[in-house]
Parts: sequence; structure tokens; C-alpha cells
Amino acid sequence: MNPLTFNSNDFLSTHAKLHPQLCESNRYTVLGLGTPCIDTTIRVTDRFLKTHGMDQENWGQIFDLKKYCTLIAKAQKIYQEPIIRTTGGSCSNLIKTLAKIHNSTAFFGKLGDFPEDEFYRSQMENAGVRLISPPSSIPITQVTAFIGESKERFFRVFPNLSKNLPNSILDKRNKIFQDVRITHFEGFMLKEYSLAFIKRAMQLAQESGSIISLDLGCEPITAKYSIEILDILRKVDIVFTNCDEARVLLNLKTSHHIAEIAGEILSSCQNTTSSTTSKKMTDGSVVSLRAARICIVKEGANGALVRMGDYRTHAVARQIEKEDIENTNGAGDCYAAGFLGGFINGCSLDGCNKIGNLLGGAVVTQIGAEISDEVWPVVKKEINQMIVDDTKKQRNRADSFIMMLKISRKIDRLCQIITNEMKKKRIKLYSPNMKIKFKSSYIKRIKNEIHNLEKKWNVLSKELY
Repeated sequence: MNPLTFNSNDFLSTHAKLHPQLCESNRYTVLGLGTPCIDTTIRVTDRFLKTHGMDQENWGQIFDLKKYCTLIAKAQKIYQEPIIRTTGGSCSNLIKTLAKIHNSTAFFGKLGDFPEDEFYRSQMENAGVRLISPPSSIPITQVTAFIGESKERFFRVFPNLSKNLPNSILDKRNKIFQDVRITHFEGFMLKEYSLAFIKRAMQLAQESGSIISLDLGCEPITAKYSIEILDILRKVDIVFTNCDEARVLLNLKTSHHIAEIAGEILSSCQNTTSSTTSKKMTDGSVVSLRAARICIVKEGANGALVRMGDYRTHAVARQIEKEDIENTNGAGDCYAAGFLGGFINGCSLDGCNKIGNLLGGAVVTQIGAEISDEVWPVVKKEINQMIVDDTKKQRNRADSFIMMLKISRKIDRLCQIITNEMKKKRIKLYSPNMKIKFKSSYIKRIKNEIHNLEKKWNVLSKELY
């Protein structure tokens, strides 16, 4: 596949040819496998963060549910701030966002019979997401983002640590991957699912012809499970990361040009189970891994870099005034949703990147990890227009290729006419007398036509490349 002429339909159609069932009608376009959770967002002062030991550590776990709930209640009682409570989890946010931009989606995750789990069910189903939920004996994972005065986020988590799902549950349910175009995984799964379970899910998805997408999740998860992540990257087609996650995953010693270095490594070869890529870094370190096909490195306010082999495209983030930014919770998830939304609608990588930046920019102006219902109509209208404009460009590119092909064939025919004419006159193509014979008006006319066609071909070629 030539990256210069890449669009996501090329990528999807390759899978469809290998797996004809993709061409049939499907129940849902994108399936997410991840950790369902409840996201709570509370504004607090820096003093509160310091009192409860959160000012030095952005991420922490509380294994006692009562203690976790007490901390939230205390914050609410002191500051009388409204608590924003939504469904959460990296993959869950992505799937819910995709559903809101008119994509058929489903989510696979453990849910029990607890009030928190019921809240999650109702919210996701109201958003149009189909739930595939094996039973859990422990309440859903709950994450609270305490937003300090600087609008920095400090997370405290009550995790569902049950790894009680056997691989056999996937084999019984393997039809969940049938006709799915993209199956998305998250790094957070490594906390709640066994590595064997994740690899089996990826295998079944691939066998069904689905493209595999992975978001690394967050820096602490990536640091803790870097070996496991490098292992599952063998099966991944599209990987989302940010600079911090890429740095710890690849053990980079440098703090400069992280996006460029990571993008080059992670997109440097096809996903394969038979060969390993070794990459010597500018700082002398060597990284060995089987890399993903498409790599997106999210750079926050600086936008995102997309790499596929030698092809690269960078889109800057939407410019938002500092005072309009409420918090950055959910920005990466919304970006990934926008990128995949563009991807399954046939956009170019550049178009996918721009749609991702649009959604990532929209969510940071909201309190919480999702875009509010009031903002969605404007966002959806802009996304639809971006998809129309980008896919129109793709169609124009296809039309240009067809035109170039027709021109090439016409030139071949004209050259054949010249050859035949010369054969009739019994003149060899490389005869010294060829110049004399070319003076005939008929041959001259054909030569001029070939020259004009070559000009058109060159113009079309410059427009494409």
C-alpha cells in the first residue's frame, strides 16, 4: 500500500477482501473491549489536595470502597461544588462518543448487579451503545478526577480487580466479532483482564477480519505493563499514545522529539508474528518490537502526529483560550473517537487527524470527560462537513488516478500506431532515416498529441503527490 495515496477505505477494503463477510450488513461497526467505570469530577482547592496527599501524586488507588466514597463526600461537603458523574473508562468514552456521531457501536465489559453498574448500563444504552457484559461479583471501577486551582487533574480510583473471566467465555461469544470493522482495546484492560484473555480476544477479532486498535491509556499503566503492551502490539493495526506513554513504553532516554521518534518506531513495519523490528535510537538505546501499522502520537495542545511507515501528517490542535479550558479529562479519548470516526467513513489520515482534534478540543471546554448535549449539534454538523469535504477530495484523487490511467493507455495506443506506421514503411525504430520519416504530417500530429497527454499526466501527478 502506497502511503502517499492512502485513505482509510484502502485499509478497510483490504480486510474486506480477505474476509468477505465484512461486505455484508453488520450489527455494529465498532466494538470496544475495556474497563467500564464511573467517572466523577469535582473541583477542589490546592489545600484540599495537599491535606489528602494528592498534590504529589497524580494517580492513586483506594481499595476500600467506603474510604473512597468518604473522600468524595468530604470534598462535596466542604466546597459545595456540583459533582459531575458520567460513564467513564478510556474505551467506554471512545465508544460512547462514536455512538453520538451516528456510528453503530458495542461495548464488552464486566458489569455486576450494583447501583453503580446499573447507572452505567442505563447511560450507555441511552447513548445507543449495545452492551455485552459478562457478570462481575465486584462493583464497577470508579474514578474521581479532583480538579485543582491550576485545572490539573488528580485521580483516585476504586478498581474492580477481578480477573475472573476465562478465555472460554470469548469462544462461546466469538460471534461478537462477526462483521465488526474495528475492534478497539485499551491499556487499562491489563489491570482487570489477564494477558491471555486480551490476546485471545485480539486473535478472534483478527480471524473475523476486524482491524485492531489500541489506546495505551495512561503513563502509570504503560510503565507498569510495558512488556505486556509490547507483546500485544504484534497484533495491533492502529495504536494511540501520547508522548509520556511513548517515552516509558520505549524506554527513551531523551526528552526531545518524542513524538517524531515514537511515531517512527511504532509505525516502522507491518504488524506481524514472524519478524521483529529493531530500532537504534539517536541516544544510542535500542528498541526491539513488532510494530503497529498506523501510529498516532497525541501531543495535547500541540495537536497530534500520525505516522504510517514513511508517511507522516501533523494537525495542530484547535486554538482555545486558556480561560475557556475547564479540564483535559477525556480529551485523548474524544480525539481517538474522532480519528476512528473519520477512518470508518473513508477519510484520509489527515482528515481523521483533524476530526480527532476537533472532538478533543470540544471536550476540554466542558466539566467532565464527555461533550455536553448542548454542544453536540454544532460539533456534529462540523464533523459531517469535514467528512464530506475530505471524502470528496478522496474521490477527486480516485478520479485523477483513473484519468492518469486513461492517459497512459492512450499514449500506449498512439505509440503503437507510430510503430505500426513505421513497420508499414519498413523502417526500423532506430533507423538513421527515422528523422526524415517523422516529417510526415500524420506522425507529427500523433507526436504532438502524445506530448500534450504527457503534460496532462504530469499536472495530475503533481496534484496527487
